[in-house]
Amino acid sequence: MSPARASRQKEVNGGARWVVEVDFRDFFWSLEPGLLLGLVARRISDRRVLRLIRQWMRAGVMEDGVTISSATGVPQGGSISPLLSNVYGHALWAKEMNHVGTIVRFADDALILCRSEADAQRAFRWLQSTARGLKLSLHPDKTRIVNLSDGSGGVDFLGFHLRWVRSLRYKRWLLPEVAIWPRYGEHQGQGQTDHGSARSTEAAHRCPGGRAEPGAAGIGQLFPMGNSSRKFSQIDSYVQERLALFDSKKRQRSGPRWGDVHAFAWFSRLGVHRLSGTVRYA
Repeated sequence: MSPARASRQKEVNGGARWVVEVDFRDFFWSLEPGLLLGLVARRISDRRVLRLIRQWMRAGVMEDGVTISSATGVPQGGSISPLLSNVYGHALWAKEMNHVGTIVRFADDALILCRSEADAQRAFRWLQSTARGLKLSLHPDKTRIVNLSDGSGGVDFLGFHLRWVRSLRYKRWLLPEVAIWPRYGEHQGQGQTDHGSARSTEAAHRCPGGRAEPGAAGIGQLFPMGNSSRKFSQIDSYVQERLALFDSKKRQRSGPRWGDVHAFAWFSRLGVHRLSGTVRYA
């Protein structure tokens, strides 16, 4: 379990159920070079290292053979960009605000976990003021305050969705812990399959030779913890259906033809990776 994931679950389960969900507009390209180098210089005094970092920031990234650079920010996808963005993001919060809430963040993803609505409102105002000082722009619709207590809302962080849910068996809240599952293929936490994401999973299974490759294994490695079983099952079902329909159309047949043709053995021969059954419980 990652430290960030453990930290947010520990805080929420401990009573911090008012959450400020933070979303920045064009975060990586908005970082002010002067401010960023000033923050780095607080810890690093070697001019040669600072010069190297400055050159790294100006180097840009190459996409489709074209080098893309900018006068501001760090290139998203650059090898040093996550480190520099974390240095920049460290200035978003101050020690004197620790009694208001706990910030959990990585690069441009951040949550501020508070124990009351008043604290969440205060943290939100602090965030707005600090972001302006750092030349960052908050997304007006995606930066919001969410109350996790009643289960009506959830928050996203580092590819996971965090929400209080009711037990399907006992029809009560799963206290004291919140449920956490991959946001991959999620539509606002309502359990609907994102067809675009599933299609990309299906494409990852196929190669030009027709043999299916275990591309979904990467999803299983990214999201093996938490309450991922239902989402894994949804992705498996959709991928199998798309592959079955693709094969039927290729052979001028109709329907998925479950059982007689597209059975478990057929998918096994193709090498289709199954996500179901791979969840690990701490």
